[in-house]
Amino acid sequence: AVPVLADLANHFLQWDTRVEVSARVLAGVSLEWARSIAAQMAVAPQKEQDVLCAKQCLFAGYAVLCHSYLPLQTEDGKLLASAIVTFKNGLVLGSPTIAKDLQRIDRMCMNVMASRVLDLVHVVEGDRTICTSAARVVLQHIPTDLNW
Repeated sequence: AVPVLADLANHFLQWDTRVEVSARVLAGVSLEWARSIAAQMAVAPQKEQDVLCAKQCLFAGYAVLCHSYLPLQTEDGKLLASAIVTFKNGLVLGSPTIAKDLQRIDRMCMNVMASRVLDLVHVVEGDRTICTSAARVVLQHIPTDLNW
């Protein structure tokens, strides 16, 4: 249901900016789900890791999909960058089965990333901490004051 809602929000964003709030909420909720799964992964047995990694990756992908037409503000850039890192990290570190199962959403996310890269760069140029926040998704021990 989330991809359909993201698609609907993105469709209507082309004509009505009032939908921005819904797209932002949906993106935020999706990323929060992904983050909550990270906490579960920290204590889950090894045999459950692949399933949890796939779920985390999927929810992060949903957050990416919510940004197709959303005008990026600083907070949107932080969320999008974190969602991208979470999603791609799950694809890279997950089992080959995860990558195969998530091929469709991976292509959809790649489309969003490619179409929004210049907007994201513009937002990051205004707030370099976005890079550090995104990197800290997978490298929690890096300094918070990195100079990008």
